[in-house]
Amino acid sequence: MIDQMIGRYRLQDKIGEGGMGVVYRAYDTDLKREVAIKLLREDLVKGSQFIKRFTREAEVLASLNHPNIAAIYGIETCHGTQGLIMEMVGGTLLSDRNAYGDIPLSEALRLAREIANALEYAHGHGVVHRDLKPSNIKITSEGAVKLLDFGLAKRTAVCCFQGSSHSSTTATTRETGLGAILGTAAYMSPEQTRGDPVDKRTDIWAFGIVLFQMLAGRHPFARRTLSQTGAAILEAEPDWDKFPPNTPLGIRRLLRYCLEKDPKQRLRDIGDADLEMADVQQGPSLPDTKSASYVHAALLRRGVFLALIPLIVVSVGVALMLRLRSTPAGPRAHLSIPLPSGQQLTGPPAISPDGQIVAWTSRTGTGRAFLYVRPLNDPEPKAISGSEDAFLPFFSPDGEWVAFFARGRLMKAAVSGGSVTAIARRSRPLGRHLGERRIYRLYSGIQLRPSPGFRKWGRAEALTKPDGGRADTDTSLWFIGKPARGPHNSM
Repeated sequence: MIDQMIGRYRLQDKIGEGGMGVVYRAYDTDLKREVAIKLLREDLVKGSQFIKRFTREAEVLASLNHPNIAAIYGIETCHGTQGLIMEMVGGTLLSDRNAYGDIPLSEALRLAREIANALEYAHGHGVVHRDLKPSNIKITSEGAVKLLDFGLAKRTAVCCFQGSSHSSTTATTRETGLGAILGTAAYMSPEQTRGDPVDKRTDIWAFGIVLFQMLAGRHPFARRTLSQTGAAILEAEPDWDKFPPNTPLGIRRLLRYCLEKDPKQRLRDIGDADLEMADVQQGPSLPDTKSASYVHAALLRRGVFLALIPLIVVSVGVALMLRLRSTPAGPRAHLSIPLPSGQQLTGPPAISPDGQIVAWTSRTGTGRAFLYVRPLNDPEPKAISGSEDAFLPFFSPDGEWVAFFARGRLMKAAVSGGSVTAIARRSRPLGRHLGERRIYRLYSGIQLRPSPGFRKWGRAEALTKPDGGRADTDTSLWFIGKPARGPHNSM
């Protein structure tokens, strides 16, 4: 078809081919520019479902306008076939770039953040890519990312299965009328592999595989055959030791959440991945978990915590003595709160200021810890949804909120129920107080900042200034509450 005209576009050369279409470089004779034209394969032209899917791809691309997503200019019908007129994106496919081995950390994070930004935009417009993989990601000559090929962004009742475990496109036909789940075998999430309904979390899984490949230089579930790869996606764990030793702990943790097999346990929003990567880029790279310096730092933090226990016990004892002296003696009371069956505490419990509610974190076996809340007049404890990996709970002064630390964030939940809210990120549990509206941070001085939410932060107001300049280590101390206004002295 070289030199043939599709509307006002002259085909120049073939540059790619997929399961449904063939992509040509073409020349726009009106606007004097190069474009890419994706033509429906000749053997699929007579299939109405393919034409509908081709049209839906055009509609999806037309609804997206983002610098990291290849744009569409229009659609042409000529010689009995359809063509999508798209932005001509030069550069190198990520699959070719990754073929030379692992990508340096700084470059991998920069590329991954642009991929995450494109996905976050698409997800915000109700579009799930469903076929995210290195061969659908291009790096332009300027180093920018362009996300390509939204041909599988809609479900269709088509089945096609061929090729190797890394390049084959798989579709699962469901006769229930729900449509089909499409994807490339090596990058399909477990739920996609099973043919279950999928949402944006299937893109988060594929993003985790792409980032793993960039850092480790290999696919986390690659096996010799397609069936073995599919089985590994469903059953096996990635080889976490394949990363370079300098891979930050935050990135390792992010990948574990992206590659959770249960979508309910997986990272819920790709925007959170971007935040984590931004934190790693802005701060010093953390060492490998097995390095001596990391172990020393971990032991030091544990030692500080253990050293604080006697102080906490003494403080509680003094408070109880003062309370007993100020109130008349009454009958002694004993309280026993059994844990749910098979569970064990993972830290000290917390008691509300009025003494009527107990909060604690516990887990079953080696599973994940959750936060539990139980009013004393209720025989059944209530697990707080969204509190995975919670530890060190504490109450607000009015007893209406319980806060806790989880996954590097300070979270809060209403005692009466409702969703968990993240109110601070990358906080350390060295001190805490929960109130209503404000956050103080002791980090080279105390700062006051409003706390409207996790993603949007107001301008910080410095309340104190250290005499010696910036602290050598991050000893973050978070306070959340209404401040007592007044003069502030230097530290």
